[in-house]
Amino acid sequence: MVPVRVVLAVQDECYIEPFLHYVNTSSFNDRMKVMAFSKPDAFLQRMSMLDDRPDVVLAESQFLDAWNPPGGRTVTVLYLVEGNQELRDGENHVYKYQPLHELLTSVLASVSSRGNELVHSSDGSTAVIGVYSVTGGSGKTTVALHLVKQLSAEGYRVMYLNLETVSGPLPGSAARFGGEGPGLARLLYDLQSSADRGEPLAGSLAGYVSRDSLLQAEVFEPLTNLYELLELDRESTVNLLEYLSASGGYDFIVVDTDSYPCGRTEAVLDFCDQLVWLTVDEIDPVQRTERWLQHLERTNADLHSRLLHKSVFTINRSLGTRVHSMPLEQIVSYRTLPYIPAWKQKTSWEAVLHTPDYQRDMMKLCRHITQRAGADPDSAGGRAW
Repeated sequence: MVPVRVVLAVQDECYIEPFLHYVNTSSFNDRMKVMAFSKPDAFLQRMSMLDDRPDVVLAESQFLDAWNPPGGRTVTVLYLVEGNQELRDGENHVYKYQPLHELLTSVLASVSSRGNELVHSSDGSTAVIGVYSVTGGSGKTTVALHLVKQLSAEGYRVMYLNLETVSGPLPGSAARFGGEGPGLARLLYDLQSSADRGEPLAGSLAGYVSRDSLLQAEVFEPLTNLYELLELDRESTVNLLEYLSASGGYDFIVVDTDSYPCGRTEAVLDFCDQLVWLTVDEIDPVQRTERWLQHLERTNADLHSRLLHKSVFTINRSLGTRVHSMPLEQIVSYRTLPYIPAWKQKTSWEAVLHTPDYQRDMMKLCRHITQRAGADPDSAGGRAW
């Protein structure tokens, strides 16, 4: 059954996080996909996308009162109300503070009562997001994992693909790893074998992946033989990304890759729909980023142009006041993610992935990415998807 698409709109962000967490960790995970908003402007922008309507809108009155689409509302609308709030005649309502299982059951029942089959058409499109930095130590993996966790919390189906040559254990590894699926090594072998036979790979992707308990996203078991990644050239990387994208199982695939130039990294830069291009406000990474961009412009002007269009340039570990001028800041804007001193003594990924100040700015970055994902692909500079 295709999951019901729900838009949740409430002002209190402290209500949103446990709501999304419950959906993603309960039996409702396969039955509904939730996108949450705490700002009316973002909600109205989402609801203006006429070609991608949700199945049900669950919102407080201040959001719904501001939403007046031409031709009236054509989706199921449920007003979220509190116990002492006056109910409106002729409007469907559910109580905001009640056991989440009962609330979500009411949401599903409201859509079912319309007489449809709880399905909607989908072309199975997947957006690939690369996370990249010219220099190591910029926080690529931290940003990628936060991005995966936030997108997953917002109801998207997400895969995390780590293509770094040397990578550490994933956040939920202690609770997850136990022989689930043959992993990326087997998938790469099977893809190459199928290509040698001149036929597509048969079987489901589900047999290769595991689910990370902390990210609430699908991942591959870490490779134990580094040669398997060192031998992954540009063509094989593109084949892998095409296969994962065509699986139809994900809204977003977030790809973490090496900083140094190699065929694998070049394939991610070229293939991805959007690129979170990281730097930090320090003289060495700023100068290296500038030199690399200048080199690209001289040697591959087409790729340079496409990267500028699809990149979300981001300063990680920002202290708030800019010290250095950023490359191309006359023509591109930079987003920021804060410096978190406590991470110097990080003891677990769980602590890092539940840092409110970082989550706040990561939420803004995710909103920017998902809004770009809904735009005309030609204007975004990426592949059509």
